Amino acid sequence: MTDPSGLDPLTGLQSVNAELQAARRAALNLMEDAVLARDNLRASEERQAFLLKLSDTLRPLADADAIPATAGRLVGEHLGLNRVTYFEVAGAEYVVTHEWPGDPPTVVGRHPLSTLGAKALADLRDGRTVVSTDVRADTDLPPALKVAYTTAEVLSYVSVPLVKGGVLVGGLGVTANHPQGWAADEVSLLEEVAERTWEAVNRAKAEAALRASEAWLAGQKEAFQAAVNGAPLAESLGVLARTAAEQAGDGTRCAFYLVDPARNALYPVVGMSELYAEAAKAFQIGRDALACGRAVATGRPVVIPDVTTAPAWGAWQSLAERHGIRGVWSFPVESATGRVVGTFALYFRSPRAASPRDLESAAGLARAAAIIISRGREADDRARAEAAVRDSEERFRLLVEHIPDHALFAKTPDGRVTSWNAGGERLFGYTTAEITGRSVAVLLTPEDRAAGRLERELAAAAANGRADEDGWMVRKDGRRFWSSGVCTAVRDADGRVAGFVKVVRDLTDRKRMEDELRAARDQLERRVAERTAELAAAVDALEAEIDRRRELALRLSAAQEEERKRVSRDLHDTVGQTHAGLSMALKAVAAAVPPGGVPAERLAYARKLADDMGRELHAAAVRLRPTALDDLGLEAALRDLTAAWSRREGVPADLYANLGGTRPAPEVETAVYRVVQEALTNVARHAGATAVSVMVTRADGTIQATVEDNGTGFDPAAAGTRLGLMGMRERLGLLRGELQIESEPGRGTTVIARLPEPTDG
Repeated sequence: MTDPSGLDPLTGLQSVNAELQAARRAALNLMEDAVLARDNLRASEERQAFLLKLSDTLRPLADADAIPATAGRLVGEHLGLNRVTYFEVAGAEYVVTHEWPGDPPTVVGRHPLSTLGAKALADLRDGRTVVSTDVRADTDLPPALKVAYTTAEVLSYVSVPLVKGGVLVGGLGVTANHPQGWAADEVSLLEEVAERTWEAVNRAKAEAALRASEAWLAGQKEAFQAAVNGAPLAESLGVLARTAAEQAGDGTRCAFYLVDPARNALYPVVGMSELYAEAAKAFQIGRDALACGRAVATGRPVVIPDVTTAPAWGAWQSLAERHGIRGVWSFPVESATGRVVGTFALYFRSPRAASPRDLESAAGLARAAAIIISRGREADDRARAEAAVRDSEERFRLLVEHIPDHALFAKTPDGRVTSWNAGGERLFGYTTAEITGRSVAVLLTPEDRAAGRLERELAAAAANGRADEDGWMVRKDGRRFWSSGVCTAVRDADGRVAGFVKVVRDLTDRKRMEDELRAARDQLERRVAERTAELAAAVDALEAEIDRRRELALRLSAAQEEERKRVSRDLHDTVGQTHAGLSMALKAVAAAVPPGGVPAERLAYARKLADDMGRELHAAAVRLRPTALDDLGLEAALRDLTAAWSRREGVPADLYANLGGTRPAPEVETAVYRVVQEALTNVARHAGATAVSVMVTRADGTIQATVEDNGTGFDPAAAGTRLGLMGMRERLGLLRGELQIESEPGRGTTVIARLPEPTDG
């Protein structure tokens, strides 16, 4: 059946049904949107209510440390969190200052920033909140950090950075002990809580700093007022010490010390108990001293967070324990010229490090203390000066009245007498009435008055402050006496010369004695000159006699060497020829005697004795005077001597000789040879050496011979009288040479002989 309109009824019903379905879905969407809007509104209202509660709770808190703890507790309870931490960044570390709820394992303390992981740290520094829903599945975390988190039962977390001025300064962290998906509104709320906590903490710190500044200014004003009113230094500094201790809190004590006049120790002024102050008198100044002594020595603050770990406090630990001291800060107090005059110290009951703000506050306190100390010292100096003036005036009065042998008088700028003491009356004969108002020129000789002596004296005293002079003066009766006087200028407040004071003594007797002494001295000097000339002549004669005897000794030595040479040649030429004839005769007889039998054996023995005698004769001739020394020179003779000595003694001996290709003078060659010969003889007799070295060189007109062995050695000071050493010294002394012995028991011996080569003339 067909609808008259031409439409299929079934098709119409389907279209209506589709429209009804669409309308139903639209209605459901509207209902869902309404529910979502209602939920969002409720969440927004709850968020605003929480933030309002947070602000209302944090606003009245004055303690900056209480704010992060309170904020952590509120947000933790609101979101049902496992743990909430608040941290601040300090250099390469982050410091967790507060933790909620504080159950173990706690993370409060200092941690390297690197432990956050490279990516997380980069995000935090860029101001991006770091969210991890499941630590175990987080691919951005290093394996070691995953292990650390899971060990601490941290399976998900959110880290909110606090970036100020482009620098990461702190943050808020929350954790859960199970994997958790963090909703965007939860993350946003945590970011808002972090910012509000930071603002509240800084507000509280600023208010605390303002209160501390006001308290400090009040204490400083009180201390300055006490100093201005003339209070003792201990009282004025005591106000500063009390103010500093109150600002530090926690039972902190503050003390002031001053540098002693010798600048090698400190003495306490105020702030510590009598027992501690008594012990502190031993505090020395130095770079290795305790905190206060080191602060004075270096001129820099010394902060010791914990004395139990400070090596310098090792000997003072018992003192620190008795007085409850764990941390010590000491700051130098400098005068306006930069000179350290003292130090103030803060003593803490628990370990404590200094923050930049602490150092800034200490610098202000040091400046205030310097002003008070300067004021106190000025007052002390003024009091001492006033007392000194009073004492000086009294001494001057007594001096004027009770010095009978000194004339003391005052005069005007032009030289007229204004005051006169009893000593002046005795010395010059004028009474005070007679001399007052008269010119001092009346006391001078006519020639000195004419020469302007008075005017020169006054001008010199005015220019230099004083003028000293000795000269003749005249008494009332016309008699002259030799005087010594000092004229001193007296100035007014503007520095102008107001007059002069002069002191005069009678030195006539002393001048007479000085004249007599001068005459005696002149006579003595003449006698000394005469005696000196006599002694010089005697010395010249003695030196001439010494030179004559040296020349005689040289001739004697040369004669001895010539005699040795003659005897040596006689042994070689005469006895040697006889020995040669004997040897040939024995050889001929041996050829005629049949071999074997007693005669042949005795003849062989006789030939052996003849050979031994020949060798001994040759050795004796060499010892007397080696022919090599005359024929070939010193180097060849020493080479033969060293080689023969080495073979005879069985001790290795090496020789180094370099005389530059020319032979020294004969007497020098002989002396060097004999010294080396005697040195080798001493080695053989006493040293027990296993090696000997001989070295002869020539340099700068000097021949040096050195004989060194590795034997037992000896004490040269104890062996100075040995004949061998004395002979060597005498032989060298004849030629103006010297002998040096270097030896120690067990360290071998070195003999050094130096001989200057003779010059022409």
